[in-house]
Amino acid sequence: MNIIKQTELNPEEVNIIVGNSDDNDRQIARIGEGFKRGRIPLKGETHKKFTFCTSTAYAGCDFYSTNAATFVISDCNRPNTAVDIATELVQIAGRQRLACNPFRQFLTFIYNVNAEEVEQEAFNEHLCRKVNVTLDEIRDNNNAGEALRAKRIKDFRRIPDNVKYQDSYTMYDEQKGEFVFNRLAYVNEQYCFDVQKFNYQNGVIVKKLLQDSSFDVSENQTYAVYQEQLKHLIKKEPFVDMMQAYCEYRAKQGLIVNLAMSTLESKYPELRYYYEALGVDRIKALNYKEKKLLNEIHIMKTKNKIRHELHGTIHIGDRILTADIQQTLRVVYDRLGVDKSPKAADLNEFFEIHPVKIPTANGRKNGFEIRGIL
Repeated sequence: MNIIKQTELNPEEVNIIVGNSDDNDRQIARIGEGFKRGRIPLKGETHKKFTFCTSTAYAGCDFYSTNAATFVISDCNRPNTAVDIATELVQIAGRQRLACNPFRQFLTFIYNVNAEEVEQEAFNEHLCRKVNVTLDEIRDNNNAGEALRAKRIKDFRRIPDNVKYQDSYTMYDEQKGEFVFNRLAYVNEQYCFDVQKFNYQNGVIVKKLLQDSSFDVSENQTYAVYQEQLKHLIKKEPFVDMMQAYCEYRAKQGLIVNLAMSTLESKYPELRYYYEALGVDRIKALNYKEKKLLNEIHIMKTKNKIRHELHGTIHIGDRILTADIQQTLRVVYDRLGVDKSPKAADLNEFFEIHPVKIPTANGRKNGFEIRGIL
């Protein structure tokens, strides 16, 4: 959701595919007017530019885009977003169905590794406490008076799905009309812990799991904190930081880098303009500051105009007196509105020149011979 907001995507550009629930609909509505839960396009239907899809909604579905690239983001510190490489990632990788899609066989997997490891014993103690709380809660809720029991049923129904089982495994069974132990939530928490603990200990283990699941990982992995890699996609930053990051991206390669770079280019096309006009060394020398870059661009454009004017009046082989050079430059500067005192040495920026003595009616005087064009 943050990506959509910060990048200011429009509803017509975005397809959001999540589970069918009131809570999901409410969260999507918070993005802004016009955003709503979408569906997977059928074969032959037009696809939107960006499709955001949860792993549960993605599983078992087929996509028929002719040019879609797949990015999977797995945050192992959040149980609901840690992707099981051996099962879920394999399923996701096979969802692009059209053979004509050039990106069908490629998948960009963005993940982090465990920052703080939870020991198995500590996790088992957590499960035990949660089970005991659940049993007590079920007993108290089912034995409560009619009014209090009705209130607790309403309270349970109001809990958002994404936090419903954070503190206990208690659920209300509509068919039985009583509170029960949600064993599926209990098993799922153990499963998520195993995925977090054993899949994402470090990059080496992740790579081995990918290889064991028949993924081709012959290209080098990019080891980086993904928040740093993607921050340019979701945050508005000072120009200096964006310009510096863009220059760094232009010097690197990789799908993640290209994604960040192309996003910067689309939002701030001037970054590419400055880079191609001035080059990384000159931009760095100007400390990535936009005011200095604009001034440099202005100077370059002015010099190009002066060059065009001079190349039309001065030619290779000409031998010109210093005074005549100054007069020619004065005319050009005045025509272009350049506030600068003309000097014969200014020609060094536009021509290859050589000092000479030129015969005149009043004797030999200083001048320059034009030997080449710069």
